[in-house]
Amino acid sequence: MLARFQAELQSYAQQYPDGPVQMTGLQGADPTQVIRAQLTPHAGSLDRAAELVRAGKLPLGALAAAASQPYASMLIEQSCGPLYAVSADHDVLARELAAATAAINGEVVAEASTLAVITLLPERAPTLLSAFTAVRLPRPALADIEVAWSELTRAPGSSYAVSYDPEHDVLVSQVISLTEHQQLYRRITEIDKIARTLVLTDLAETASPPDGHQAWLAAVDLAAKQKLPLWSDDVAIRSIAAGKGIATFGTWAMLTALIEADLIPDTRTADALALASEGVIKLPTDNREGSA
Repeated sequence: MLARFQAELQSYAQQYPDGPVQMTGLQGADPTQVIRAQLTPHAGSLDRAAELVRAGKLPLGALAAAASQPYASMLIEQSCGPLYAVSADHDVLARELAAATAAINGEVVAEASTLAVITLLPERAPTLLSAFTAVRLPRPALADIEVAWSELTRAPGSSYAVSYDPEHDVLVSQVISLTEHQQLYRRITEIDKIARTLVLTDLAETASPPDGHQAWLAAVDLAAKQKLPLWSDDVAIRSIAAGKGIATFGTWAMLTALIEADLIPDTRTADALALASEGVIKLPTDNREGSA
């Protein structure tokens, strides 16, 4: 009876982290299961989840799964505003820079948010990818990109986008205009094209049925299984991976590592301006700053 009570108590704390009964720690709990438990009961009202995404505490991919939307679609639609890709914590930045430096000339696992970022730096993307002997992409990530691409092949006016309304602090769904449709189609085509240049990798089948979370979670699982670093531009995903003992880094750390190793010229100011001009991400203009 005690064991059952403890199990029920932990389940409640996972599903309702802000409820009257809270736990100071969830030792032994899988953070990805906690995310599922928190989102599933509230799939109809995701504004609080969107707030956590903007704070870098919840992966955008988890919100996409709860909203039954392709992860790749919500990446290019900027559904929660700028992607939180760079941690403001200097210790975290230092660890990620060390991980990026150690990953040069080795294999890595790429997560879909990284493809969304590096395709905005077309002149840098080939150099970034060539820094590794292999960049692996889990098959569920490509499948998600294909779904997003397929949806955008429909006629303009028949597609919907999920976006963030800063005035009312809520998520909204709206019909995509012709101009927006063309821009999103171009973005997903670029992501799909670069995804197919990577080493597509399957994961071992599990007893649990696949779900929308695999679009982002598969990269974490693959990195853990093959003991490889994870390249992701979502701080929440990197935090989850780090909690599993996986070395993680983002594109900004990778650029910095290559620059400090004198392998490429210092283009960080131009790169930050290019990304900011796209309205997708805000990055520091030098390695002494950290920003979302």
